[in-house]
Amino acid sequence: INEYGKQSKRIVPSRRLDEGNLIDVVRHVGPNGYAWPPTSGNAWSRSFIDSVFPIQEDIYKICPDLYLSALVPLYGLIKRVSEPQALWRIHGKNASWQQSLDERVQCQVRLWEHCFQSLESCGKEKGIQIDLQELRANSWWHKIDRTIEEIVALLPAGEKLILVDEGQWGPGSDIAGRHCIPFPEKNGQYWGLPANDQDAIEETERLRQAGANIMAIVWPSFWWLEYYTGLNQYLRCTYACLIENERVVIFDLKSASNIRTERGKDKR
Repeated sequence: INEYGKQSKRIVPSRRLDEGNLIDVVRHVGPNGYAWPPTSGNAWSRSFIDSVFPIQEDIYKICPDLYLSALVPLYGLIKRVSEPQALWRIHGKNASWQQSLDERVQCQVRLWEHCFQSLESCGKEKGIQIDLQELRANSWWHKIDRTIEEIVALLPAGEKLILVDEGQWGPGSDIAGRHCIPFPEKNGQYWGLPANDQDAIEETERLRQAGANIMAIVWPSFWWLEYYTGLNQYLRCTYACLIENERVVIFDLKSASNIRTERGKDKR
């Protein structure tokens, strides 16, 4: 429901809730590996609550359901009720999304790191092996944190970059004093998918001429490099690729003249 109590007819989460033995899912991926509802949509057994409480309040000021949903598969089977049993109020003033990206990442990495360590500790008590490194490698927020470190190492403070993330990193996506331009951009906002390769190339050049020095394509948008084949070819033929890993592909938009010069030398 919205802040006035009007039902939207949407269900949270949108995917079907998982049930059964979910130990292997949380062992390898953590609580993001299965679909669970917000806290008000859960009924926890008293024996489970007695085993995992108290919750560390300074860590879980937000999202205590993350901690509970991470640990509960280690205590037994999960069962779902298919029909919604509660209303979830979306009021437009979610505190976590009013933070800057830097603040949000710092808060979320701390939250998820504690959650993973609690999961590992609980697993040890129950004889279940849990690999912290694997959980971190699969964590959305840990990935963003590592990607930010890579961007900061390449781009001085005060400079601009094009961030290709389809708006998934959230509002206020400036990075440690580096200004992020959404792609495509209109009036400072993410403006949806490019219509075709030519539009994507023209938008790249417009933003480069507006001062963007690198273009970072992050993993949720890797499919662009397969779908927009013309853009992919243009970027690789025109600009130096500084980083390409499982999290991000970064192109140096200042390198075009150097690459063209080198190609000219090769031809001569």
